[in-house]
Amino acid sequence: MKVITTHNNPDFDGFASCVGMTKLHPDFEIVISGVPMQSLKECLRLYEDAFPYLTSEQIAKVEEGIEELIIVDTPGLERIGDEIKRKLKPDAKITVVDHHPDIRNDEDSKIPVSNTTYSFTKIIRQTGAAASIVTKMMKEHGIKPNKLEATLLGIGIYEDTGSLLFSSTTLDDIDAIRYLFEHGLEVEIVAEYIKFDLTIDQKLLLQNLLQNTHTYTIDNHVITVTYAETEKFIGGLSAVVAKYWYAQEPETLIAVVRMGKKVFIVGRTKSPDVDIRGLVSEFGGGGHRQAASATLSMVAVEEVIHKVLSLLPKYISSGLKAKDIMSSPVRTALAFETIEQVNKIMEVTGHNGIPIVEGDRLVGIVTKKTIEKAINHGLGKRPVKSVMTSKLITAKTDTPVSTLKKLMIEHDVGRIPILDENNILVGIVTRSDIIRASQKQLVQTSQEHEPSFNFKNITEIIYERLDRRIINLLRLIGVYGNEMKMPVYVVGGFVRDLLLNIPNYDIDVVVEGNGIEFAKYVAKQLDAIVVPYEKFYTATLVFKDGFKIDVATARTEYYEKPGELPQVDVSTIKKDLYRR
Repeated sequence: MKVITTHNNPDFDGFASCVGMTKLHPDFEIVISGVPMQSLKECLRLYEDAFPYLTSEQIAKVEEGIEELIIVDTPGLERIGDEIKRKLKPDAKITVVDHHPDIRNDEDSKIPVSNTTYSFTKIIRQTGAAASIVTKMMKEHGIKPNKLEATLLGIGIYEDTGSLLFSSTTLDDIDAIRYLFEHGLEVEIVAEYIKFDLTIDQKLLLQNLLQNTHTYTIDNHVITVTYAETEKFIGGLSAVVAKYWYAQEPETLIAVVRMGKKVFIVGRTKSPDVDIRGLVSEFGGGGHRQAASATLSMVAVEEVIHKVLSLLPKYISSGLKAKDIMSSPVRTALAFETIEQVNKIMEVTGHNGIPIVEGDRLVGIVTKKTIEKAINHGLGKRPVKSVMTSKLITAKTDTPVSTLKKLMIEHDVGRIPILDENNILVGIVTRSDIIRASQKQLVQTSQEHEPSFNFKNITEIIYERLDRRIINLLRLIGVYGNEMKMPVYVVGGFVRDLLLNIPNYDIDVVVEGNGIEFAKYVAKQLDAIVVPYEKFYTATLVFKDGFKIDVATARTEYYEKPGELPQVDVSTIKKDLYRR
């Protein structure tokens, strides 16, 4: 006997994937275990003749064992029906087709059975839905689904990707939908099953979840935990949780629901720092990093919630903070500078907003739009503090990026000044910084699209090619940079020639901060002479034996007129390297 199956209590993605696999393997039978999700059950009532299948109870009456098994939409044997596992022959061939990253070893995803030599083949692709993988396989084999099959597969993809809006959605999902459209996918039928209209029982369940909501702050992340209990089974729990999710907009949601003797855990998060898949794996569940679920039996809701809260810190990573993405040092303007002067600064730097300071204190912020409006009204000679915004939205250096994003949306601001523990301005985060950080984090949560940066540890090269005195000197310069809270970098030809194994002791150091003050500090520690060049924010350290190191402030340069010396402005290492 040859069988195609999916996880217990199948949803559209699991069942549609089974149907798609029968197009690739016509001699296989579909067998489902447990009760299908409510919406799928309603669909099968209407189209049962188009999608024939057997139940696990039916195959229990068959004496023949299973020689080949295809499992879809779950990464192993744990979540399939017990009767199917009992029917497996000792030498059965098992193929897994799934879109959930399998975080376990192969040995852990197999059910140990004495005297078995199962042959496992796994086809795991990082997509939003298993049906997308199956559709792609059909396309590659030139197999064309009929209208109902295309529509069923489409429902599976739309359901598991949130109508292609979940962060787990990939180009493969979109390509699959396009292929299904080409073969008759009927959107009207899809819309009948992909919707959020709740039944009366579901609405009562949602009401209970809303009434039993508690929030916790764990590692700067707000976690919403909600629970409900009912003595009967209510289908469509995922739709109920989705309704809660979109209505309340929590950062991270954990719903624990008891229905009779079963307890369901459904988790979702907007934060890339929270690993929902890892959390529910502790309960035998699975899914995606940002959306996953588990099912338990004969356990108290209070016990589950207690365990969830105790495990959560393990699955919350530090993630990106404001200090990781902010621009520093910050280009500021003084409160008494004129609007015209600030406008010139904006034109030169290209900034659309500039913080305003009085001494060390941040007192406001002004945007390009406000400056231009003031100039158009003939107010260019007035001090900028007369038009700045003094109601500031600020954050600390350890504020998570997700919180910064929320602040920008809630207060409709395009930039957030970052303050240290003494409320001194140390950086600024813009919308562009948030977008880049969000894209980076999304890429890092996708195994298939994980960036392949090539980093090389050159410690051995340094010790092989540099004089010990130079090594010690550079190490001390780094220590002094930490003491002054100024990042220090070695740049230029020295770095190039070190990698090329060409002797070069012409050392250039760039400081994010005040290069001249840093040079003076180093000179005091190492008994050297400082030769400053105030106009260009640079200095030269001259040691007793005549050895020199050039120290520069990270800066940008611009020219007011051709042939003139450049105007210099303090900047970041990134812009300094770009200038070079």
